[in-house]
Amino acid sequence: MRTVEDYPSRLLEMLNWIAPPGVMRPTCAVLTPGVYNSPTSSIVPGAADGLELVEGRTCLVYDGYL
Repeated sequence: MRTVEDYPSRLLEMLNWIAPPGVMRPTCAVLTPGVYNSPTSSIVPGAADGLELVEGRTCLVYDGYL
């Protein structure tokens, strides 16, 4: 069995890696169904490490940008 202890930092590392060329510090967000969803609870500790947790109901699209 593997732990999910380092999951948030590894997820952030991957999201930074796939950022468009030239973007040095992208804003990384994970769309979640809400804080009461079990997969979300494993990501929550990583939010302080640079991952923004967002819900669809709190997002706005303005001029083509989320």
